[in-house]
Amino acid sequence: MKLVGDVWYAALTEDDEFGDTDLGLELDGKLSYALMDNLNADFILAYLFAGDATGDEDVFEGGVRLSLSF
Repeated sequence: MKLVGDVWYAALTEDDEFGDTDLGLELDGKLSYALMDNLNADFILAYLFAGDATGDEDVFEGGVRLSLSF
């Protein structure tokens, strides 16, 4: 089992038409679990604290990924 987390901040290099540059802060987490020798399951969560340049709504996303190596 492996747990990984990331923190990302993004901003525009120039002001948009409203004078904003802040795209937001994103928190990511991934839990990887080895189901068998060559089969892994990844559980992924991400939350975006939206900045002024992206709008008012924060975004949450989650998913599951299976990976097989041979």
